[in-house]
Amino acid sequence: MREIQGDLILDRSAFAMQETDPAAFDNDPGRAYNVSPDALLLNFNAIRLRFIPADGKVSVYSEPALAGFTVDNRLSLKNQRLCGDWDGNVRVQLSGNVIRVHGTYPAACGEHDKPISLLPHAHYFDAVFRSLWQEMGGTLRGSTRDGRTPDSAMLFATHYSQPLSEIIRDINKFSNNVMARQLFLSLSLSKEAPTKNTPPINIPMDTALPSGTPPPASVELSEIALRSWLTQKGFDFPELVVENGAGLSRKERLSPLNISSLLQDIQLSPFSAEIEASLPIAGVDGTMKKRHDNCAVTTHAHLKTGSLEGVKSIAGYLQSRSGKQWILVFIINHPNAATGQQAQDELIEWLEQQ
Repeated sequence: MREIQGDLILDRSAFAMQETDPAAFDNDPGRAYNVSPDALLLNFNAIRLRFIPADGKVSVYSEPALAGFTVDNRLSLKNQRLCGDWDGNVRVQLSGNVIRVHGTYPAACGEHDKPISLLPHAHYFDAVFRSLWQEMGGTLRGSTRDGRTPDSAMLFATHYSQPLSEIIRDINKFSNNVMARQLFLSLSLSKEAPTKNTPPINIPMDTALPSGTPPPASVELSEIALRSWLTQKGFDFPELVVENGAGLSRKERLSPLNISSLLQDIQLSPFSAEIEASLPIAGVDGTMKKRHDNCAVTTHAHLKTGSLEGVKSIAGYLQSRSGKQWILVFIINHPNAATGQQAQDELIEWLEQQ
């Protein structure tokens, strides 16, 4: 295929379309973690800006290339001995089809990347597709629009995702909220997922809607599937609140005791090795790479971290020097939660000595 004479149709109907405000969580809509889920999510809907200081100036490169968009680099290089908060001094704005980069960049920082989301999903997909398609020698004469795949469509190519174990590893190692929300919505696409109007236990999704199309995935349907699974496992979590399936929420709730019950149940699962391995290893990788490095705890704990303004949490498994396996859950909800990391670290080090 070289030439597309018609339009590029984006079928995003697998997920229910929900209007979301990317600034609602922390008034920072450009942050990549604020990207909303989408059935046709491409590259996390993000642009990676790379800053390279050299020869008295700082160059800015964007990836991937966006057809029809240019970067207007207005950054000035600042000579200072310490790097400091370089990210806070760089401002990025979208003006029409121009990505403007303002502010100062310390020369002492060296090279850095800044992921940022500036475009709605469909616009981003269009710009990336056109750029790659043209790069490969293709032409697209039509426009890009949303629509459903007609029954008469001919399958041209199929892409298969990574295995679920690898997807969960990426989510947990690097606290990827967008991936977590995508995976949560996928629960209601499963054939084992209950429908919205049925009891929440053992209800297959074989019965289609009158139109012959299964209902699109939604937070409501995925929550039904989640609570159905908890009921089948014999869990009773009355305090559980689900907003979006990720940690990027001020509403979601689950007690430390019930988190520990889940962690204990995981150890009885045939997939326990895969799930435990998905958690960051103390002092080695993920969000724990710089915590407990070069000490007795290093490599002896698999712990998932979670941080928001006013929240500091950690949970997972630790093997002490006696060979005993411990389950640890430590959640701080307080305006000064960030200062509680020392208490968490000291508890982890104490447990390792038991």
